[in-house]
Amino acid sequence: CVRVAAPGATGDLDLVFGRRDTVAEADALPEQVKGVGYVDAVVQPDGCLRWKVVYTGIESYEQGASSAAEARGAGLSPQIELAPPG
Repeated sequence: CVRVAAPGATGDLDLVFGRRDTVAEADALPEQVKGVGYVDAVVQPDGCLRWKVVYTGIESYEQGASSAAEARGAGLSPQIELAPPG
């Protein structure tokens, strides 16, 4: 499920590039994301019966905001989210 991080949030943060209803639909997105430089982006279940394309290497909200702005400049629509528990 979507857990958008509030500005300044701390803890485990993810940069999520999109959600899709099927794995096949989600599998189309990583190539675009990787083409912008997020080579470690992967498809994962989101816990709410959908699939998300996510980069998990975010170490601070500020880093995530900078990365999100860069990705938006390349035509993507990322958001910073709290990583799922566990």
